[in-house]
Amino acid sequence: MKTERHRAFLAIILLVLLAIRVFLMLQTANFSDSTSYFHLRQIKNIIDSGKPIFQDNLSYSGRFYLFLPFFHYLVAFFGLFIRLELASRLILTLLFCLVSVIVYGISFKISKDRYASLLAALLAGFSPVIYFNFNTLSTDALVLPLTFLLLYQFMRVVESNNQVSMFVLLIILLALSSAYSLLVVVSLLTYLLFLWLQGMRLRRVELELIVFSSLFITWLYFVLFKTALLEYGTRLIYHNIPPQLILEYFPRFSLLGVVYLVGVLPTIGGVFMAYRYLFVEKNRDFYLLAAFGFTVLVLVLLRYVQLVQGLTYHSVVACIFFAPFFQQLSKYFRKTRFTRYSYAPIVVFLLLFLTTSML
Repeated sequence: MKTERHRAFLAIILLVLLAIRVFLMLQTANFSDSTSYFHLRQIKNIIDSGKPIFQDNLSYSGRFYLFLPFFHYLVAFFGLFIRLELASRLILTLLFCLVSVIVYGISFKISKDRYASLLAALLAGFSPVIYFNFNTLSTDALVLPLTFLLLYQFMRVVESNNQVSMFVLLIILLALSSAYSLLVVVSLLTYLLFLWLQGMRLRRVELELIVFSSLFITWLYFVLFKTALLEYGTRLIYHNIPPQLILEYFPRFSLLGVVYLVGVLPTIGGVFMAYRYLFVEKNRDFYLLAAFGFTVLVLVLLRYVQLVQGLTYHSVVACIFFAPFFQQLSKYFRKTRFTRYSYAPIVVFLLLFLTTSML
Protein backbone atom coordinates (compact mmCIF):
# COMPACT_ATOMS: atom_id res chain seq x y z
CA MET A 1 0.00 0.00 0.00
CA LYS A 2 2.82 2.38 0.83
CA THR A 3 4.46 1.63 -2.52
CA GLU A 4 1.28 2.58 -4.37
CA ARG A 5 1.05 5.83 -2.41
CA HIS A 6 4.61 6.79 -3.26
CA ARG A 7 3.99 5.98 -6.91
CA ALA A 8 0.98 8.27 -6.79
CA PHE A 9 3.14 11.05 -5.32
CA LEU A 10 5.70 10.52 -8.09
CA ALA A 11 2.93 10.66 -10.69
CA ILE A 12 1.69 13.94 -9.20
CA ILE A 13 5.21 15.41 -9.35
CA LEU A 14 5.51 14.39 -13.00
CA LEU A 15 2.08 15.78 -13.89
CA VAL A 16 2.86 19.12 -12.24
CA LEU A 17 6.24 19.26 -13.94
CA LEU A 18 4.71 18.32 -17.28
CA ALA A 19 1.91 20.88 -16.92
CA ILE A 20 4.35 23.69 -16.12
CA ARG A 21 6.64 22.80 -19.00
CA VAL A 22 3.75 22.55 -21.47
CA PHE A 23 2.41 25.90 -20.26
CA LEU A 24 5.80 27.55 -20.77
CA MET A 25 6.15 25.82 -24.12
CA LEU A 26 2.86 27.31 -25.31
CA GLN A 27 3.98 30.78 -24.26
CA THR A 28 6.94 30.74 -26.65
CA ALA A 29 6.46 30.52 -30.39
CA ASN A 30 10.12 29.95 -31.25
CA PHE A 31 13.10 28.05 -29.91
CA SER A 32 15.69 29.92 -27.87
CA ASP A 33 18.81 29.52 -30.01
CA SER A 34 20.06 28.94 -33.54
CA THR A 35 21.32 25.44 -32.70
CA SER A 36 17.72 24.34 -32.17
CA TYR A 37 16.90 25.30 -35.74
CA PHE A 38 19.93 23.40 -37.01
CA HIS A 39 18.49 20.26 -35.42
CA LEU A 40 15.01 21.12 -36.70
CA ARG A 41 16.35 21.47 -40.23
CA GLN A 42 18.04 18.07 -39.98
CA ILE A 43 14.81 16.48 -38.75
CA LYS A 44 12.80 18.04 -41.58
CA ASN A 45 15.26 16.72 -44.14
CA ILE A 46 15.00 13.22 -42.65
CA ILE A 47 11.21 13.36 -43.00
CA ASP A 48 11.49 14.55 -46.61
CA SER A 49 14.39 12.43 -47.88
CA GLY A 50 15.06 9.82 -45.20
CA LYS A 51 18.54 11.08 -44.33
CA PRO A 52 20.11 14.08 -42.56
CA ILE A 53 22.22 16.81 -44.17
CA PHE A 54 25.89 16.01 -43.76
CA GLN A 55 27.06 18.01 -46.77
CA ASP A 56 25.40 21.45 -46.79
CA ASN A 57 25.73 22.96 -50.26
CA LEU A 58 23.71 26.02 -49.23
CA SER A 59 26.46 27.20 -46.90
CA TYR A 60 29.23 29.46 -48.20
CA SER A 61 31.65 27.25 -50.19
CA GLY A 62 29.77 24.26 -48.81
CA ARG A 63 30.03 22.80 -45.32
CA PHE A 64 30.37 19.30 -43.90
CA TYR A 65 28.54 18.49 -40.66
CA LEU A 66 29.76 15.71 -38.40
CA PHE A 67 27.20 14.45 -35.89
CA LEU A 68 25.28 11.36 -34.75
CA PRO A 69 21.68 11.47 -36.06
CA PHE A 70 19.83 8.99 -33.82
CA PHE A 71 18.02 11.79 -31.93
CA HIS A 72 16.96 13.38 -35.21
CA TYR A 73 15.53 10.11 -36.50
CA LEU A 74 13.63 9.65 -33.24
CA VAL A 75 11.98 13.07 -33.47
CA ALA A 76 11.39 12.62 -37.20
CA PHE A 77 9.45 9.40 -36.52
CA PHE A 78 6.95 11.26 -34.33
CA GLY A 79 6.99 14.14 -36.81
CA LEU A 80 5.34 11.81 -39.30
CA PHE A 81 2.16 11.77 -37.22
CA ILE A 82 1.94 15.29 -35.76
CA ARG A 83 3.27 18.72 -36.68
CA LEU A 84 7.06 18.70 -36.43
CA GLU A 85 7.44 21.76 -34.18
CA LEU A 86 4.88 20.31 -31.76
CA ALA A 87 6.47 16.85 -31.88
CA SER A 88 9.93 18.22 -31.11
CA ARG A 89 8.67 20.28 -28.18
CA LEU A 90 6.63 17.42 -26.71
CA ILE A 91 9.52 14.95 -26.96
CA LEU A 92 11.82 17.55 -25.41
CA THR A 93 9.40 17.96 -22.51
CA LEU A 94 8.82 14.23 -21.98
CA LEU A 95 12.52 13.38 -22.04
CA PHE A 96 13.39 16.00 -19.44
CA CYS A 97 10.48 14.81 -17.26
CA LEU A 98 11.85 11.28 -17.57
CA VAL A 99 14.98 12.45 -15.73
CA SER A 100 12.94 12.81 -12.52
CA VAL A 101 11.76 9.19 -12.78
CA ILE A 102 15.33 7.95 -13.22
CA VAL A 103 16.53 10.12 -10.32
CA TYR A 104 13.81 8.58 -8.15
CA GLY A 105 14.92 5.05 -9.09
CA ILE A 106 18.62 5.66 -8.43
CA SER A 107 17.92 7.61 -5.23
CA PHE A 108 15.76 4.83 -3.83
CA LYS A 109 18.38 2.22 -4.70
CA ILE A 110 20.99 4.15 -2.71
CA SER A 111 18.90 5.43 0.20
CA LYS A 112 16.06 2.86 0.41
CA ASP A 113 13.90 5.83 1.49
CA ARG A 114 10.91 6.59 -0.76
CA TYR A 115 10.14 10.01 0.72
CA ALA A 116 13.74 11.14 0.28
CA SER A 117 13.71 9.76 -3.26
CA LEU A 118 10.54 11.70 -4.07
CA LEU A 119 12.18 14.89 -2.84
CA ALA A 120 15.22 14.15 -5.00
CA ALA A 121 12.95 13.65 -8.02
CA LEU A 122 11.25 16.97 -7.27
CA LEU A 123 14.61 18.74 -7.07
CA ALA A 124 15.72 17.22 -10.36
CA GLY A 125 12.52 18.30 -12.08
CA PHE A 126 13.04 21.92 -11.10
CA SER A 127 16.83 22.05 -11.27
CA PRO A 128 17.66 25.57 -12.56
CA VAL A 129 20.23 24.47 -15.14
CA ILE A 130 17.80 21.89 -16.57
CA TYR A 131 14.65 23.93 -16.17
CA PHE A 132 15.97 27.02 -17.97
CA ASN A 133 16.79 24.97 -21.09
CA PHE A 134 13.20 23.88 -21.63
CA ASN A 135 13.00 25.72 -24.96
CA THR A 136 16.24 24.48 -26.52
CA LEU A 137 16.08 21.59 -28.99
CA SER A 138 19.23 19.57 -28.45
CA THR A 139 20.49 16.01 -28.37
CA ASP A 140 21.15 16.62 -24.66
CA ALA A 141 17.44 16.04 -24.08
CA LEU A 142 17.94 12.39 -25.04
CA VAL A 143 21.52 11.92 -23.85
CA LEU A 144 20.82 13.09 -20.28
CA PRO A 145 18.16 10.47 -19.38
CA LEU A 146 19.97 7.78 -21.39
CA THR A 147 23.21 8.39 -19.49
CA PHE A 148 21.69 8.07 -16.03
CA LEU A 149 19.46 5.19 -17.09
CA LEU A 150 22.63 3.43 -18.24
CA LEU A 151 24.35 4.09 -14.89
CA TYR A 152 21.24 2.82 -13.08
CA GLN A 153 21.22 -0.33 -15.20
CA PHE A 154 24.92 -0.84 -14.45
CA MET A 155 24.10 -0.78 -10.72
CA ARG A 156 21.29 -3.31 -11.20
CA VAL A 157 23.42 -5.69 -13.27
CA VAL A 158 26.23 -5.58 -10.71
CA GLU A 159 23.76 -6.27 -7.90
CA SER A 160 21.72 -9.07 -9.52
CA ASN A 161 24.10 -10.29 -12.26
CA ASN A 162 21.29 -10.30 -14.86
CA GLN A 163 19.55 -7.94 -17.32
CA VAL A 164 22.84 -7.54 -19.17
CA SER A 165 20.99 -7.30 -22.49
CA MET A 166 19.27 -4.09 -21.35
CA PHE A 167 22.64 -2.57 -20.47
CA VAL A 168 24.01 -3.50 -23.91
CA LEU A 169 20.97 -1.94 -25.61
CA LEU A 170 21.37 1.28 -23.63
CA ILE A 171 25.09 1.58 -24.37
CA ILE A 172 24.37 1.14 -28.09
CA LEU A 173 21.62 3.78 -28.07
CA LEU A 174 23.78 6.21 -26.12
CA ALA A 175 26.76 5.66 -28.41
CA LEU A 176 24.57 6.37 -31.44
CA SER A 177 23.11 9.50 -29.82
CA SER A 178 26.14 11.57 -28.85
CA ALA A 179 29.90 11.48 -28.46
CA TYR A 180 29.22 12.39 -24.82
CA SER A 181 28.89 8.63 -24.34
CA LEU A 182 32.68 8.76 -23.98
CA LEU A 183 31.98 10.37 -20.60
CA VAL A 184 30.50 7.07 -19.46
CA VAL A 185 33.56 5.14 -20.63
CA VAL A 186 35.98 7.44 -18.81
CA SER A 187 33.69 7.42 -15.75
CA LEU A 188 33.67 3.62 -15.60
CA LEU A 189 37.46 3.59 -15.74
CA THR A 190 37.53 6.21 -12.98
CA TYR A 191 35.12 4.00 -11.02
CA LEU A 192 37.75 1.24 -11.12
CA LEU A 193 40.24 3.68 -9.63
CA PHE A 194 37.82 4.67 -6.86
CA LEU A 195 37.19 1.02 -5.95
CA TRP A 196 40.94 0.40 -5.78
CA LEU A 197 41.52 3.46 -3.60
CA GLN A 198 38.78 2.33 -1.21
CA GLY A 199 40.12 -1.23 -1.07
CA MET A 200 36.95 -2.76 -2.54
CA ARG A 201 37.05 -5.91 -4.65
CA LEU A 202 36.22 -5.58 -8.34
CA ARG A 203 33.49 -8.00 -9.36
CA ARG A 204 33.77 -10.00 -12.56
CA VAL A 205 30.56 -8.64 -14.05
CA GLU A 206 31.78 -5.08 -13.47
CA LEU A 207 35.00 -5.77 -15.33
CA GLU A 208 33.14 -7.41 -18.22
CA LEU A 209 30.70 -4.50 -18.60
CA ILE A 210 33.47 -1.90 -18.43
CA VAL A 211 35.69 -3.69 -20.94
CA PHE A 212 32.78 -4.21 -23.35
CA SER A 213 31.62 -0.59 -23.11
CA SER A 214 35.12 0.79 -23.58
CA LEU A 215 35.98 -1.40 -26.56
CA PHE A 216 32.61 -1.00 -28.28
CA ILE A 217 32.43 2.80 -28.07
CA THR A 218 36.11 3.24 -28.98
CA TRP A 219 35.72 0.95 -32.00
CA LEU A 220 32.45 2.56 -33.12
CA TYR A 221 33.78 6.11 -32.99
CA PHE A 222 37.03 5.15 -34.67
CA VAL A 223 35.03 3.68 -37.56
CA LEU A 224 32.65 6.66 -37.79
CA PHE A 225 35.13 9.48 -37.22
CA LYS A 226 38.39 8.00 -38.53
CA THR A 227 38.69 10.43 -41.44
CA ALA A 228 37.88 13.47 -39.30
CA LEU A 229 40.31 12.39 -36.57
CA LEU A 230 43.12 12.00 -39.07
CA GLU A 231 42.37 15.39 -40.64
CA TYR A 232 41.64 17.53 -37.58
CA GLY A 233 43.22 15.62 -34.69
CA THR A 234 42.44 17.05 -31.25
CA ARG A 235 40.79 20.09 -32.87
CA LEU A 236 37.81 17.82 -33.46
CA ILE A 237 37.13 17.86 -29.71
CA TYR A 238 36.80 21.64 -29.84
CA HIS A 239 34.56 21.44 -32.95
CA ASN A 240 37.44 22.94 -34.95
CA ILE A 241 36.86 26.29 -33.22
CA PRO A 242 39.66 28.85 -33.76
CA PRO A 243 41.85 29.32 -30.65
CA GLN A 244 40.77 32.98 -30.45
CA LEU A 245 37.15 31.91 -29.86
CA ILE A 246 37.77 29.10 -27.36
CA LEU A 247 37.18 31.37 -24.35
CA GLU A 248 33.80 32.42 -25.76
CA TYR A 249 32.79 28.81 -26.37
CA PHE A 250 34.07 27.69 -22.94
CA PRO A 251 33.43 30.74 -20.71
CA ARG A 252 34.79 31.18 -17.21
CA PHE A 253 32.44 30.64 -14.29
CA SER A 254 32.03 31.71 -10.68
CA LEU A 255 31.43 29.43 -7.71
CA LEU A 256 28.20 31.21 -6.75
CA GLY A 257 26.93 30.89 -10.30
CA VAL A 258 27.64 27.17 -10.28
CA VAL A 259 25.86 26.66 -6.94
CA TYR A 260 22.83 28.59 -8.20
CA LEU A 261 22.57 26.60 -11.46
CA VAL A 262 23.10 23.22 -9.78
CA GLY A 263 20.82 24.15 -6.88
CA VAL A 264 21.58 25.11 -3.29
CA LEU A 265 19.97 22.07 -1.67
CA PRO A 266 21.51 19.49 -4.03
CA THR A 267 24.91 21.12 -3.56
CA ILE A 268 24.65 20.90 0.24
CA GLY A 269 23.50 17.28 0.07
CA GLY A 270 26.18 16.36 -2.44
CA VAL A 271 29.02 17.82 -0.36
CA PHE A 272 27.78 16.13 2.82
CA MET A 273 27.38 12.70 1.23
CA ALA A 274 30.74 12.98 -0.54
CA TYR A 275 32.38 13.40 2.87
CA ARG A 276 30.36 10.57 4.42
CA TYR A 277 31.00 7.96 1.72
CA LEU A 278 34.65 8.88 1.30
CA PHE A 279 35.58 8.84 4.99
CA VAL A 280 32.80 7.14 7.02
CA GLU A 281 31.22 4.30 5.03
CA LYS A 282 31.57 2.60 1.64
CA ASN A 283 28.98 2.36 -1.12
CA ARG A 284 29.60 1.04 -4.64
CA ASP A 285 26.68 2.92 -6.18
CA PHE A 286 27.91 6.18 -4.72
CA TYR A 287 31.40 5.61 -6.12
CA LEU A 288 29.94 5.03 -9.59
CA LEU A 289 28.08 8.35 -9.51
CA ALA A 290 31.01 10.12 -7.86
CA ALA A 291 33.31 8.82 -10.60
CA PHE A 292 30.94 10.19 -13.22
CA GLY A 293 30.72 13.58 -11.50
CA PHE A 294 34.49 13.74 -11.03
CA THR A 295 35.08 12.89 -14.69
CA VAL A 296 32.69 15.59 -15.87
CA LEU A 297 34.33 18.15 -13.56
CA VAL A 298 37.82 17.40 -14.86
CA LEU A 299 36.69 17.55 -18.50
CA VAL A 300 34.90 20.86 -17.91
CA LEU A 301 38.06 22.32 -16.38
CA LEU A 302 40.07 21.02 -19.34
CA ARG A 303 37.45 22.53 -21.67
CA TYR A 304 36.58 19.24 -23.31
CA VAL A 305 32.96 19.57 -22.10
CA GLN A 306 30.93 22.76 -22.24
CA LEU A 307 30.00 24.34 -18.92
CA VAL A 308 26.22 24.06 -19.33
CA GLN A 309 26.39 20.35 -20.20
CA GLY A 310 28.76 19.72 -17.31
CA LEU A 311 26.56 21.53 -14.80
CA THR A 312 23.51 19.65 -16.08
CA TYR A 313 25.15 16.31 -15.31
CA HIS A 314 26.41 17.57 -11.94
CA SER A 315 22.94 18.83 -11.04
CA VAL A 316 21.40 15.39 -11.56
CA VAL A 317 24.16 13.69 -9.55
CA ALA A 318 23.74 16.21 -6.72
CA CYS A 319 19.95 15.67 -6.68
CA ILE A 320 20.52 11.92 -6.33
CA PHE A 321 22.94 12.48 -3.44
CA PHE A 322 20.35 14.66 -1.74
CA ALA A 323 18.18 11.57 -1.05
CA PRO A 324 20.63 9.81 1.32
CA PHE A 325 21.50 13.21 2.81
CA PHE A 326 17.85 13.87 3.63
CA GLN A 327 17.52 10.32 4.97
CA GLN A 328 20.45 10.85 7.35
CA LEU A 329 19.03 14.22 8.39
CA SER A 330 15.63 12.67 9.15
CA LYS A 331 17.23 9.87 11.20
CA TYR A 332 19.14 12.40 13.26
CA PHE A 333 15.97 14.48 13.77
CA ARG A 334 14.07 11.43 15.07
CA LYS A 335 16.75 10.87 17.72
CA THR A 336 16.21 14.32 19.22
CA ARG A 337 13.46 15.51 21.56
CA PHE A 338 11.53 16.78 18.52
CA THR A 339 10.87 13.27 17.26
CA ARG A 340 7.08 13.79 17.27
CA TYR A 341 7.54 16.46 14.62
CA SER A 342 8.78 13.87 12.14
CA TYR A 343 7.45 15.77 9.14
CA ALA A 344 9.28 18.98 10.06
CA PRO A 345 12.30 18.22 7.81
CA ILE A 346 9.96 17.82 4.83
CA VAL A 347 8.26 21.15 5.56
CA VAL A 348 11.62 22.89 5.95
CA PHE A 349 12.82 21.28 2.74
CA LEU A 350 9.77 22.48 0.79
CA LEU A 351 10.25 26.03 2.07
CA LEU A 352 13.91 26.00 1.10
CA PHE A 353 13.00 24.45 -2.24
CA LEU A 354 10.55 27.25 -2.99
CA THR A 355 13.07 29.95 -2.11
CA THR A 356 16.12 28.46 -3.85
CA SER A 357 14.82 26.60 -6.90
CA MET A 358 11.48 28.13 -7.84
CA LEU A 359 12.35 31.80 -7.52
